[in-house]
Amino acid sequence: MRWEKRTLGELTASTRPICYGVLKPGGFIDDGIPLVRVTDISKNHFDSTNLYRISASLDEEFVRSRIEGGEILLSIQGTVGRVAIAPPEMKGANISRTIAIISPDERVNRQYLYHYLRRLGDASGFYISGTTRASLNISELRSIEIPLPPLEEQRRIAAILDKVVVLIESAAQAFCLSQDLKKALVLESLGPTKEGDERARLKVRDVADMITGYPFKSAQYTDKAQHTRLCRGINVLPDRIEWKQVARWPEITPELRSYHIDQDDILIAMDRPWITEGLKIARAKPTDVPSLLVQRVARIRVGSQILPRILFEILSSKSFATHCTPTETTVPQISPIEIREYEFELPCLKEQKRIDSILAGIEKSQVAMNRRAHLLKEKLCTLSRSYFN
Repeated sequence: MRWEKRTLGELTASTRPICYGVLKPGGFIDDGIPLVRVTDISKNHFDSTNLYRISASLDEEFVRSRIEGGEILLSIQGTVGRVAIAPPEMKGANISRTIAIISPDERVNRQYLYHYLRRLGDASGFYISGTTRASLNISELRSIEIPLPPLEEQRRIAAILDKVVVLIESAAQAFCLSQDLKKALVLESLGPTKEGDERARLKVRDVADMITGYPFKSAQYTDKAQHTRLCRGINVLPDRIEWKQVARWPEITPELRSYHIDQDDILIAMDRPWITEGLKIARAKPTDVPSLLVQRVARIRVGSQILPRILFEILSSKSFATHCTPTETTVPQISPIEIREYEFELPCLKEQKRIDSILAGIEKSQVAMNRRAHLLKEKLCTLSRSYFN
């Protein structure tokens, strides 16, 4: 059934017109008015865990920037299209020109509109301008057309989509809890020893063989699927190797055979080694081979004294990060010597196997959680498409 459409501007005209904040952030204080930023709604829900607070008076500038609670907040600069509903009790303010404040009238269900805007943002359905910083202006936002079924139908659609979103968020929370469990286990089992514990003190060079990659000439890279993938620093991310940007090499000559990557090899990007998520270190999975090691990526292959997962967790620790403070050159770097000389305490092989078994079980459950979350997100997209197209 084809429903009539109304612009977003029409659906807000009788309440509070769509606007963005004009408030300039001043000094942050501990006890003041909450200041909502794009990062507080960056995951399509309102995150109140790290709200900044400011001191503001009820002047015209503050009134235009105020958030009353229950309004829809839409990011219109930076990460454009993220959307959230402010909690009903939320009384705060909005930083200038980053978030649109949307208060729909009685013709549209708030949750229905939230899901429509969320789907539009996820599908990059907004017209976005700007080169140095993506942005969406208010006039463009007001002109967006919303399909408008009867209110009862809107509520039914919103209720279905709400349930799927709750399931997705539950899967994400379960994954976070499993990560916390994993971190606690690693800290307890591989962290600093307690009095009475006996562990060997070793360096990476004592338990593993490490090489750095081959200087492949970028002019000879190919994109042919039958050629071998090259594992570059750009492919190594925290706890995973990504092949979104793939370079390949046409021929495996004898000199290149020693640069093959095997399953369970540990890889560290030595240039720009830290990103927001953490250290760019990963353990190669079956899907990451065959591939070849490129210059400025370290490959660590364990010997008989240590298990790959155990060494990976040791090198993913804060202690290793502190030891390998990057050299502040034009490009921050970790040196091969720093990696080889890192010293740590190592449990006996029997204890390593016990820890490894528990960690493997956690990782297996996390794969299942991620798969479930992926299927739920696909279901949400399919439902949204069927309702809103």
